[in-house]
Amino acid sequence: MRRIKVFLASSIEDLREDRLEVGDFFRQLNEIYIDSGVHFSLIKCEDYDNSIVSGGKQSQYDEEIRDSELCFFLFYRKAGDYTKHEFDVALEAYRKVGKPKIVTYFKTVSSSEEVYEDVVSFMHMLRTELNHYYNKYEHIDTLKLGILMQVKMLKLDTSEIALDNGEVKVNGTALIKAENVPILRGNKTLTELTKRRREVQQALDKAREEYRANPTEEMGEKVYDLSAQLNSVSKELTEVERDTLRFVSTVFEITSDGRVLTERQKKALERFSTGDYETAQEILEDCERENELERAKNRYEQGKNEIQGYVNEDLLWIEAQKAQGIDTDSAASIIERYEKALALSREHNLDKEFMYDYASFLYDQNNYTQAISVAEELLYYYTAPGSTVDETSVASLNNLLGMIYAGINSFEMAGKYYLSAIEIYEGLVKKNRDAYEPDLATSYNNIGNLYFDIKAYENAEKYYLLSIEIREKLVEKNRDAHEPSLASSYNNIGNLYSAIKAYEKSEKYLLLSIEIRERLVEKNRDAYEPDLAMSYNNIGNLYYDLKVYEKAEKYYLLAIEIGERLVKKNRDAYESSLASSYNNIGNLYHYLKAYEKAEKYYLLAIEIKEKLVEKNRDAYEPDLASSYYNIGNLYSDIKAYENAEKYYLLAIEIRERLVEKNRDANEPDLASSYNNIGNLYYYLKAYEKAEKHYLLAIEIREKLVEKNRDAHEPDLASSYNNIGNMYCGIKEYKKAEKYSLLAIEAYKNLVKKQPELFIKILAFAYWNLMTIYVNLGYEEKILAIAPLAYEAYTVLNEITNGAYEKELSLIKSLLGIE
Repeated sequence: MRRIKVFLASSIEDLREDRLEVGDFFRQLNEIYIDSGVHFSLIKCEDYDNSIVSGGKQSQYDEEIRDSELCFFLFYRKAGDYTKHEFDVALEAYRKVGKPKIVTYFKTVSSSEEVYEDVVSFMHMLRTELNHYYNKYEHIDTLKLGILMQVKMLKLDTSEIALDNGEVKVNGTALIKAENVPILRGNKTLTELTKRRREVQQALDKAREEYRANPTEEMGEKVYDLSAQLNSVSKELTEVERDTLRFVSTVFEITSDGRVLTERQKKALERFSTGDYETAQEILEDCERENELERAKNRYEQGKNEIQGYVNEDLLWIEAQKAQGIDTDSAASIIERYEKALALSREHNLDKEFMYDYASFLYDQNNYTQAISVAEELLYYYTAPGSTVDETSVASLNNLLGMIYAGINSFEMAGKYYLSAIEIYEGLVKKNRDAYEPDLATSYNNIGNLYFDIKAYENAEKYYLLSIEIREKLVEKNRDAHEPSLASSYNNIGNLYSAIKAYEKSEKYLLLSIEIRERLVEKNRDAYEPDLAMSYNNIGNLYYDLKVYEKAEKYYLLAIEIGERLVKKNRDAYESSLASSYNNIGNLYHYLKAYEKAEKYYLLAIEIKEKLVEKNRDAYEPDLASSYYNIGNLYSDIKAYENAEKYYLLAIEIRERLVEKNRDANEPDLASSYNNIGNLYYYLKAYEKAEKHYLLAIEIREKLVEKNRDAHEPDLASSYNNIGNMYCGIKEYKKAEKYSLLAIEAYKNLVKKQPELFIKILAFAYWNLMTIYVNLGYEEKILAIAPLAYEAYTVLNEITNGAYEKELSLIKSLLGIE
């Protein structure tokens, strides 16, 4: 159990009720944090017998101050001698050993109340002599929020602090009402959305009552529309609440870490604390600011701290803007402001920590190129000789770089950065398990995703299991905080096991993921339904592979049901996932020869994906190419050859363009498209086109096999076999022989690894080669191949309970076997 000592100082009589409220607040925090092994010991004057102070035993009090992590000093109408003495003790200790952290609050005095001169003098001393930023509060909830933010900065555990529907919550427990805190209440966007959500909820409740009383179609539509409105405004509110809390956290960080603040910052912060965002941002954009900045630049050495203050003003403006919502225009303004701050930081060699937030913002905006530039510049700064940056920051930055490079399919670079992050986090976990295990689990999960994407399945499994091991332990300590992450890991490893055909394990983990996510949806439908739809879709894929088609259809339809509902709430966010589910169930119906249904869902997927490509070509073209390829296969199977050619060519057009950007990621798909359109042209007797595309597929697949034989040899063997069959069909037997031999050599290798999958194809390949030799009149070669064909067909016949007895009899006759 980690014990955090907190000292609370104030005049004994002046703020007695507030101290009692603070005491109750810490009792609430202890109930929340106990599962994380953290306990707060609050020391306040009520805890000591009055004789200690009156008897001159202040030294015992002083020792408690020196031993504390945090000291909160509260002032109201008076600044008593004991409280000022305690402040001096805390300040002296902080200057010597770096603790306790000192946070000062002055309670707002009404116009009718008398304020003693000693309070005014003490405030003046803090501002001018110590340059110590002090806070003000009117309602106790403002003080509680300040305390909570200081606790957050201690980084004790992973407890989730969130602003949710007008309340500040820790792990779901409501502690503070936003309406009582000016910096929260004054955010107009937040206030308007909160009001709007309340109004829509009331209208929905009323409509539901009316519908129950009079269940007409018109009232049903009204309930549905209001429900969709509620979900939409709730999602927008959640995003603004998240950014507002982040902004508030930023404000508390810059006002409590001892940094030098410009007068403009101080004035702006005072306005933010009253909830006046507009005036605060106007102060930070004061036209005189640029003139002052130029004067500070000219003084350079003397003005270095002052210039840092101007950078901090930019960052404060950015966080305030984020807290009020981000659209295309505001995103551009934020980037422009970041660039100004970065230019100043580069020019004057100032603190560059903010570049992490800038790179993260660019990543969220899908601006990967610029995100890489910013993040790698920061990494150079972090790792330069003499740098004092802590390991946690370096690990976080490496993890971010891994995510950015993974986003552009630069897998080698992504892996490099993920492994660097893991190395650091593993070292940090040895020092402080509770603080860093969640981050380590995330890095394990991320690199697991990377290895899965590049088909390095053994490595993917290793890291997924390491992530799961940690997250299962974390869930035992704090279910609410860590179950969503555990469900994600279960889902990921379930997909992996499906890919490597370890179906029993796959089903186990996907069902575990679904079990958690269904439970989470009961608590918060808006937050967790998208994840549940993903798990339904994934287990649908598993059952499709297992040929349990009824279950596959069931889960695909569940995923589609959720996806269609989500798209009505937020088209931009969920259309991509819905298109994936449409595509998958299209594959199922295609396989089951329910061609009409398959065509319906393929076309629905294509309709969505074509619109998505118009918005973001880089992100969605690969998926669109896959859908074109799939429906091309469907039309080929139902002999709608004109449509098949159309969609195959559309897929090839995209995939050729994608290969120019990233050869490693996209060449396998391009080879598949070349191979299949080769098959189509062969059926259409367009042999020249068929040959061209078969050879293009083979050219790619031969190179791929050189890099990874296990992954690509089956496809190469198929292409050899296809072009061999074509040459045989057009009586070019010498060419047919060449490719048939290459196919046989590949299939012999594959049969050694997976006989049940490839023995049939190998047997057919031998039969085709014998046919070629018959046409060439090569009797000796026929007799040389026949024993091999006999062996293959014998095994195949046993597996299929005599299905190939006719072929076996012919080979026996050829060999003179009775």
